[in-house]
Amino acid sequence: IRSPKHKALAEEYAGLRKRFVEDAIKPITALMAEGKWKEASPLYAQTARVRYEEAAGKAGDILKFLEESARKENEDADARYQSTRLMVGAVIAISMLFSIVFGILLIRRIVGPLEQTGTISQGIAGGNYRNQVDLTDDTEVGRVLQGLQMMQLRLGFDINEARRVADETTRVKIALDNV
Repeated sequence: IRSPKHKALAEEYAGLRKRFVEDAIKPITALMAEGKWKEASPLYAQTARVRYEEAAGKAGDILKFLEESARKENEDADARYQSTRLMVGAVIAISMLFSIVFGILLIRRIVGPLEQTGTISQGIAGGNYRNQVDLTDDTEVGRVLQGLQMMQLRLGFDINEARRVADETTRVKIALDNV
């Protein structure tokens, strides 16, 4: 019993059923047990049928009420299902969009510094030791760029020192050759 209306219908049915049993079934059964078939027959025709029809009508009302309640519950459940389905679809779509945007940003965050690393390495290999390096990134790729910057500075100093020594050695050799 789920509602006051259902409870009222059930109580009415219980009362009608009790009247059917008390006013018809028990007296008819008692008369039949005593063998008084002729007295039981009109009681059946007059009282039992009427009381049965009353109780059966109320049982039909309860059945209609339960069918209507079940239909409403089914409609409510279907509406909740549709709403939940739309919500889940929206969450999935938003999650996919967020994942795509996050993936693109992540790729750019990684690929940009890696491309800079390649450009600097090619510059160093070509003899350019004055490449601009972005040292603001404190990630693994940023540390690689910092290492490239230090290597570039060190190679620049070493090559300049080697040139200076070579120039000085050449001057000394020329001076000794001219003596």
